[in-house]
Amino acid sequence: MKQPLKIIFAGSSSFSKEPLKALYDMDYEIVGVLTQPDKKQGRGQKRGANPIKALAIDFGLKILDMPDLKTDSAFLEIQELNPDVILTASYGNFIPQQILNLATIDTLNIHPSLLPQWRGATPIQASILNGDTETGVSLIRMTSELDAGPVFTSEVINVDEQETHQTLSIKLSLLSATMIKESLKKILSGKIEPKEQKEEEATFCKKISKADGEISWHKSAKAINRSIKAYNPWPIAYTYIDNKYLRLWDSAIDNSGPQSGRPGEVIALQSDGVLIQTGSGSLIIKSLQLEGRKQINALDFIKGFPMMGKVLGLKQ
Repeated sequence: MKQPLKIIFAGSSSFSKEPLKALYDMDYEIVGVLTQPDKKQGRGQKRGANPIKALAIDFGLKILDMPDLKTDSAFLEIQELNPDVILTASYGNFIPQQILNLATIDTLNIHPSLLPQWRGATPIQASILNGDTETGVSLIRMTSELDAGPVFTSEVINVDEQETHQTLSIKLSLLSATMIKESLKKILSGKIEPKEQKEEEATFCKKISKADGEISWHKSAKAINRSIKAYNPWPIAYTYIDNKYLRLWDSAIDNSGPQSGRPGEVIALQSDGVLIQTGSGSLIIKSLQLEGRKQINALDFIKGFPMMGKVLGLKQ
């Protein structure tokens, strides 16, 4: 009887969950799940498992959560598993070439963009910030250059104007699971040949910091709306009101016509939220959160915190 291929799956984020579920349902032997170590989370800063570690525990899979893969001990532990394939999806840590070389058949990566567009760590956010009307997932062979390996297959999805990082990530995760079910066996049996990426078409995205979430009200309503969507659920777009930190959770572009006011000024209260003037156009803030308080609907917020006429973003 032919033995199933041994696969090490590497992932750490919610995006990684559906690919792991798909792999678990196929006739492969998942000999280990490479994931980031537990990190401090929430207000209490208690250490907790990431979504992939929690799922791997539920599936009874071997956890490989070493903090540094460059050590001899990490190499030896992975070497003992004799992997045929290493498949990564939003792992988030550097995997040394000597570990990738342990895979006897191939090393593959699921990347949430239509490569060569948006190589790098934040392709989903980059797609939203750029106003892309479509994005997707690509299954590539890993090389020494980040996200530059040849592409076996890609799947496309439309991007709605109200899509957030969280909602789009879920859709792309499900899409990648479908891609694995339909294409992985063909790839590993040599029935699908990869195509080199066109370097001249490559675009890149940067890592995101908490500071990136600060809103500049001199930008257009369209650009600010994209920032609010792209930075949900992290780092969450923010501004200031009366020197208080104010998170912006949900928004929409106002299409009622030209308005007047200073950039950042609260110019109207509407049935669907608070209307803010920007550098070009106006924006409806639907959901927000003042420092020390819970996230609430904007109309409920203004009942206890008058905003009309105030200018957001000013701090002393």
